Amino acid sequence: MPFKINIPAPTLPTLSALPEAIKKPDFILIVDSVHPVMTIDLITLCQNNPQYWHAESTIQKQHDTLIATKTSKLLETACISFADLAAYAVVTGPGSWIGSRVGITAIKAFHLIHSHPIIAVNSIEGQGTEYFENLCIAIKSKFSAKDFITSQALEPFYDKEYLVNGKEYKM
Repeated sequence: MPFKINIPAPTLPTLSALPEAIKKPDFILIVDSVHPVMTIDLITLCQNNPQYWHAESTIQKQHDTLIATKTSKLLETACISFADLAAYAVVTGPGSWIGSRVGITAIKAFHLIHSHPIIAVNSIEGQGTEYFENLCIAIKSKFSAKDFITSQALEPFYDKEYLVNGKEYKM
């Protein structure tokens, strides 16, 4: 007589039970259009395996026409969509006033479609020879602290005082 063995169906691990290395990381899209070279970056917040993707445009006075295509190509390269983002970050200045308006307007448009939080940083936070790394540190810190800004409050960084190397500047 054949015997019967009850084998329970395998259970799949939950996302929280997966090792950190194979969890889907949080992505932040960074738009920096206040400089002559516009950069669009995508960074992960994964501590074990941080990654980033980079696109830039050296064509001056064309940021407004190139920002959408550069952003979509960057997301395509990283194999993600706008829905996969955790937040947007935008450099608000000081720098080119029109350039900052282009970046801010793009982020506001992206925010209208996918309501991800917005992080505003100024280019002074990236001050130094390691501009991008310093900017990423400021963005990650603000993301962790949930220091977000509403799209209505997002404005260029002008008419403000700030410190650089201990000296006070006023725009």
